[in-house]
Amino acid sequence: MYIDKLKSLIPPPLMPSNTGGLALRDEINQKLGIELPEDYYQIIEAYGTGWFSNNLLVFNPYVDNPNLNLFVQIEEDGYAYNTSKGNFGNQTDGEEGFPFEYYPSKNGLIPWGWIEGGDFLFYWLPEEDKWSIVVYDDAATYKKFDMTISEFIYNLMKGEVEFSDLEDLMPENKSIFEKY
Repeated sequence: MYIDKLKSLIPPPLMPSNTGGLALRDEINQKLGIELPEDYYQIIEAYGTGWFSNNLLVFNPYVDNPNLNLFVQIEEDGYAYNTSKGNFGNQTDGEEGFPFEYYPSKNGLIPWGWIEGGDFLFYWLPEEDKWSIVVYDDAATYKKFDMTISEFIYNLMKGEVEFSDLEDLMPENKSIFEKY
């Protein structure tokens, strides 16, 4: 499992913050009306709130800070995404544009994280039997990755994710997690 590989590459903090726990998963899923991927919860429970490589933040449903909270970011990003889609339409030019629906639409994008500074946003794309990752840069260019969130973060930290200048924004020391 990639969560184990990720924990081996980037050790979680000894006392992570805002981890939620098993008892709160059902509450989160019920509030969203959709069951989030298991490895997302495993990341939150292992790492809590913070930044991978001091740069990549995974939104957390258990944190009060609105800039880091999953529910607040779903709402705020949804407004921005749908406004852009309304202004530019859902036409695409290769891998540019807004062809996806947004949560709560069926199979709509759900944001799960961002790179510090907002240059890159990371989404889940729930499909019939899997949850893919969609990454957008600040120029509305996107790329879809058929992998889990832990697999994506692991591969990004290993320098094995190719998209725009995403790798250039990652610091050289990719094996740290900075707790919030």
